Amino acid sequence: MQLYYDNPNSKWAAGMGRLYLPWAVSLDTVDGGYFGRKLFSGNTTGVFAGSTPDLNSWHYRPNQRIGGLFTNFEGGDYDRFRFSSTTGVAVSSIKWKLDRPFAFFENELSYQGKISAYHSLIVDSPQGVSTNGIRPGTGVSHSYFTLHYQPRPIISFDLYHNFFRDVPTAVTTIVGTGVVDKLLFQGLSAGTRVKPNRYFTLYTTIGTSNKTGDTHRSLNEMFGATWNEIARTGIRADYHYSKFDSNFGTGNYEVLSLSRQLTNRMYWNVQLGNQDVASQHTLNCFSKFVDDSVDVNLGRHSYLQSGYTYVKGDTLNYRQWYLSWGIRLDQGKNNPEFIQTMQSH
Repeated sequence: MQLYYDNPNSKWAAGMGRLYLPWAVSLDTVDGGYFGRKLFSGNTTGVFAGSTPDLNSWHYRPNQRIGGLFTNFEGGDYDRFRFSSTTGVAVSSIKWKLDRPFAFFENELSYQGKISAYHSLIVDSPQGVSTNGIRPGTGVSHSYFTLHYQPRPIISFDLYHNFFRDVPTAVTTIVGTGVVDKLLFQGLSAGTRVKPNRYFTLYTTIGTSNKTGDTHRSLNEMFGATWNEIARTGIRADYHYSKFDSNFGTGNYEVLSLSRQLTNRMYWNVQLGNQDVASQHTLNCFSKFVDDSVDVNLGRHSYLQSGYTYVKGDTLNYRQWYLSWGIRLDQGKNNPEFIQTMQSH
């Protein structure tokens, strides 16, 4: 179940259920909640806490819980200049034993839709619970930076930098919806996207990475193409291929996505792909996956989501069917909107 409350005319915002902290989406998904108070115009300060159930989080560990404080400043508008800056402190525990205190920073800005920048940074001090008794000391745990520039509608350029101090602990064998993309590039990389006409888009990202102890840099490559409408069927296709050499393993990854807006109220998407990984952190080195989903807007106040995920690997076979039904309760034009979601797996 999820419940949100956020009204621009109110001085507070809250949420509970399985969710991201809205002002710091770089943190783990939590089963818990947050409470924020709007102290003055442009500022929200609050608390959050919960367990971390997302197997695909870069810092996933079983029986982990996090909680902390945050403050956010934001201003401007999307047509001109806009910024958002979040700072916070938190602690994580494993089986209620202190694992790591950490500070987090998340900043983003944009100008006229042509230039945008985003940076998230986590500084922590592991206490040994999840590091086999070793304390590496205080330092930058994870940093992600991206810069986007679009001088013309037909072309855009991107610059990325991704850093992990530790090997990501995400369960990379559960690919499902392409989340392994988040871990492929470590180091500096750059990409471009070209859209020669309304139907086709070509894109690529190439970069290098290295970690402590490496004798040479590693090359990571990603190439993709999008066909926005196939033979007037309304189906959109996207394919991309990645070859990576990261500190959790080497290999390649490819996925084909097909989607279509079936009606004004219904959207369909299917993803098919495979990954081939050589890594000392998993025995499931090769896997194929299919993920199919349908979203239906049942009316002004209700929606339905359903899907099926199939993964077949060397040592791991994974099946999941899910159904999500939501009700939105509007209480007037200027009153808060409550969203309640009942979810079954």
